[in-house]
Amino acid sequence: MLDKRRVFLIPVLLAAFALIFAFSMIQIGKGHSPKNAQLLFNMKEQANQQGLTWHDGIYYVGFDVGDHQGMIVAYDRNGHEVGRTSKMNIGHTAGLDYFDGKIYVANGGNELSKIYITDFKTSKIVRTIDVRSYGDGALIAVKNKKVMILHTTLHLGQDVDVFSFIDENGKKLKSFTLKGLGTPQGLDYQNGKIYYYTNNLITMINEKGEIIKKIPLKDIHGESEGLTLADGKLVVGYNHNNRLYLIKQKSH
Repeated sequence: MLDKRRVFLIPVLLAAFALIFAFSMIQIGKGHSPKNAQLLFNMKEQANQQGLTWHDGIYYVGFDVGDHQGMIVAYDRNGHEVGRTSKMNIGHTAGLDYFDGKIYVANGGNELSKIYITDFKTSKIVRTIDVRSYGDGALIAVKNKKVMILHTTLHLGQDVDVFSFIDENGKKLKSFTLKGLGTPQGLDYQNGKIYYYTNNLITMINEKGEIIKKIPLKDIHGESEGLTLADGKLVVGYNHNNRLYLIKQKSH
């Protein structure tokens, strides 16, 4: 026959373990750094976090605010907001890249692809590049003044990721395709390497379309949202709650 005290302790212990597990999940989301990532900061902004880029010590984070509109919020290295745009007609705001004083925005999501060149200070769209013929799921990385790398998705049973090198008017220069990489969440380029971010995974690809390396991200709560290179180091975003992580690994 079981001791009554032991019977009483069983539900108490189970409740304690449940509380410990719940607390650990909260820490993973809000303040805990997993094995290969370091939490940089949480963001107070509650809108739908999306694209990410970096320039001169400032992180620019895109947010989908609904009705095909987005905005961009700037944060310093400590996570303090230092500026924001007004709402702009830039769609899902899935991909951002800072280049030559402007922020290039790819609408992304299920919308047919467009690239918006925006002025952060004035909240104006300086120019729109129509790349709807490439499909949806747009992300953008600027290689130089004459070449951009556009990611789009073709839905052919299994989704196909298309990486197109395009000129400043959207004309295709070359492209390659890959399969089975996952949901597009972020894109950047540096020194001949493309960094493609899907849910909990960064895939490094060369310009020939060959996969160089995969970096899995584990034990991070929320959905992957945005990737950038900051001083040569990989930084990624997650939502629920909105926050950024530094990847503890050389990006090159």
